[in-house]
Amino acid sequence: MSAVADVRRNRTAGDIGFATVNSNDDTDAEIVAAVTGRKIRVLAMHLSAASAVDVVFEDAAGGADLTGTLNLTATDLNMTFPYNPFGWFETTAGNALSRDLSGAVAVTTFLVYVKI
Repeated sequence: MSAVADVRRNRTAGDIGFATVNSNDDTDAEIVAAVTGRKIRVLAMHLSAASAVDVVFEDAAGGADLTGTLNLTATDLNMTFPYNPFGWFETTAGNALSRDLSGAVAVTTFLVYVKI
């Protein structure tokens, strides 16, 4: 069995989610609500900013850094993480997925995630 088939084997339609967030708030913003006993694993993502800003995804608001600082610069205001069946990053079981911005810049975030 391929690795991709193994990852998909035990998933149901209810496990897969899509999230879109448009905000310009530089405080921690919850992107996906916590699910008791389950992790939130991001499979694909796109970020688009109105101007230069740093973005960090966190394990719950103010929690551990999951991604390191993602720099959206004046010359590159978009960032795409294509579909990865193994995921790009994930929360700890029972924690929400949050996003923190370095400043009050309009940022749109599109996510495809799975609850595991």
